[in-house]
Amino acid sequence: YTCCLQLKHRLGLHDNLIPSQRVALVDKLCHTYVNTIHLGKDLLPTERQYSDDLILLAADELVDMYARYTGMAVISIE
Repeated sequence: YTCCLQLKHRLGLHDNLIPSQRVALVDKLCHTYVNTIHLGKDLLPTERQYSDDLILLAADELVDMYARYTGMAVISIE
């Protein structure tokens, strides 16, 4: 599931979604992350959790939307 979503994102297939669909995708990713975070309860705190890729993908989608709709390609952190 996660690999398929990441592949779609990397190939730009999510770029064709309208903003409300992309927000719904981010909501779904965050919801799935919250519901699966317990799967890594036996991992050390410093190890990658099984659902970490979901939240990273959600963040990447938000950055892409920000860049697309504000015209800013890079976010500068000061």
